[in-house]
Amino acid sequence: MTLIASLPMYDHPGAHAATDQWWGTIAAHARDRGGFDDLPDSLDRSGIREDHWRSSNLGLSQTCGFPLRQTFHPYLAVLGAPRYAVEGCTGHDYSSAFVVRAEDSGTSVAAMEGRRLACNGRDSQSGYNVVKAKIGALDRGDNMNFPFFSEMLISGNHANSVAMVKAGTADLAAIDAVSLALIQRHAPENFSGLTVIDYSAPGPCLPYVTSNQRTADEISALRAAITAAMADPSLSDARADLRLDGFDVVDADEYVRIDAITAQGQGVVLAPEDG
Repeated sequence: MTLIASLPMYDHPGAHAATDQWWGTIAAHARDRGGFDDLPDSLDRSGIREDHWRSSNLGLSQTCGFPLRQTFHPYLAVLGAPRYAVEGCTGHDYSSAFVVRAEDSGTSVAAMEGRRLACNGRDSQSGYNVVKAKIGALDRGDNMNFPFFSEMLISGNHANSVAMVKAGTADLAAIDAVSLALIQRHAPENFSGLTVIDYSAPGPCLPYVTSNQRTADEISALRAAITAAMADPSLSDARADLRLDGFDVVDADEYVRIDAITAQGQGVVLAPEDG
């Protein structure tokens, strides 16, 4: 049976060709090193990513650290964390940019109380969990137990959140720094009129994962394949397009760090819809 391969987290339409090259090179190196003859030639863009992450047939994917910790750790083995050459990323850590319209450029996240939040989803580290942590760190006095924003609009993805802030439907959104860099690179007009007022607490970059049913040798081979693809000179343009800058072999223990961010937002109600 052919294994599943998907890279859904940063698959910006403008970068599809680079993402396909990136996967094709990883697959080639994995076949050479580990006998992965059952890896597909193409990424699965039609399936549901959560189904992929639960599948024992998963060969390679990328997930978010928050759902990994909350839901998917029983199904997945962490291969490692990529590094990205974008503002808001250091080593294999990344953060979220708090985005507002230019008219709010001189403000702070604290001053956005009572405004409207666009959020890609409640299962997102970068668009939801770090916002709760940011609000949890504020001294709001007697308002600590009350919703911070007047409304929370679920957008479905970071690109939609950016569009909602730009259109005035929402006033603030937390955007994954890598997602923002890809928007600025491939669709800069979509960020026109917007600005970044702050960054969230950092956490480990979105991990490359495989099914926990893979053997230790298979996991080693996949890690070696990603490392080789990161150094493959034929892929330099694709890596630059995807803003990839390296790969660190880490395991699931690295993502325990996200629990501290989650704890900081414990009890925070972002908006009436979040209650």
